[in-house]
Amino acid sequence: KSLTPQSIIAAMERGDFYASSGVAVHDVRLARRKYSFRIQPEAGVTYTTWFIGTRKNFKSSSDLPKRNSLKPSEAGIGEILGQSQSLEPSYTFNGDELYVRAEIMASKKKANPYVAGEHERAWLQPVRPGK
Repeated sequence: KSLTPQSIIAAMERGDFYASSGVAVHDVRLARRKYSFRIQPEAGVTYTTWFIGTRKNFKSSSDLPKRNSLKPSEAGIGEILGQSQSLEPSYTFNGDELYVRAEIMASKKKANPYVAGEHERAWLQPVRPGK
């Protein structure tokens, strides 16, 4: 892939990028029922991936305090839908997700942390099932 200004802008417009503080990801795939990718491993480093998303019925809770909560996770927004320690994590859609995104944390601590003890991470773009 090219790193010209034009190709970078085109990738950003397509959403074909991810944020990282050290974790490298490749081969991101979105199939009709499955979201998967591969983590480029470093020797001696382990990785945890969380699949985070919001389900279609998040507003329909009969629990009024939960539905009107100011904390998004209490309302079902951005809840953890799955977790993996694999170098090839994947999430199989149930069909009730509005979106799913992945967050990866390495056991390796950052060389230049903002906060002491901070680990390397990556954040993938949200995807919509069946799209």
